Amino acid sequence: MTSASQDTLAPIAHGPGEGEHLWFFGGLTTIKADGAKTGEQARFLLVTEPAGFEGFVRALAAPAAAPEIPPAPTAPPDMEPVLRAAADYGLEILGPPGIPA
Repeated sequence: MTSASQDTLAPIAHGPGEGEHLWFFGGLTTIKADGAKTGEQARFLLVTEPAGFEGFVRALAAPAAAPEIPPAPTAPPDMEPVLRAAADYGLEILGPPGIPA
């Protein structure tokens, strides 16, 4: 690839502080890229194959007013919408969310 053609490529990931901020399962999730996720820094980087997991996150998340941790949940999530969204995106839920006790 020549230098000239590299200059015309669109970025595939958002920079620090950028991206779509969502509250998802009691945490702050920032979608940094759709399809191809890459970058130099991350607190947690989830790479899924094939692309599209961001659609599942968007289906269940609430927009974050600011890129900060949301208030703690007061109850476990209603699993009916989670299972419905999982089916819509070809995912299988194997157990409840969270780390087993």
